[in-house]
Amino acid sequence: MNWAVTLILNKDEEVESRLKRIVEFILSTESFQELQLTEIDATGPVGNKFTKVLNQQEKLGVSAEELLELLSEDGQVLELDGVLKTNKQMYRIIIRRGSDIDVIGDGKRLNSQIIGRNKSIDASMYN
Repeated sequence: MNWAVTLILNKDEEVESRLKRIVEFILSTESFQELQLTEIDATGPVGNKFTKVLNQQEKLGVSAEELLELLSEDGQVLELDGVLKTNKQMYRIIIRRGSDIDVIGDGKRLNSQIIGRNKSIDASMYN
């Protein structure tokens, strides 16, 4: 991976809405190939479904529509580890404790207008 950032949320900002904005931008500029989740703990109908499936298996393939539905539903994503692959690059998205979000990429870094306030972190932690 070439770059990594930790997102800095505003006081009243929700993890899901911030991540949804980033994912929508990626999907509007790059061709979605796949999303593989390896960990999730989430509430809401879609979140509960994904959590139950990943409690039984190691990986779960998720469509772009399902990801956006997860980020839009009335629920909360507490933990998530997934790799979003597009025709241009690969992004790893990690949510911890329902409030910490790391976004890691192997191509050109998304600019701050897209990802919002953030702090660069050492990408080699994720190789």
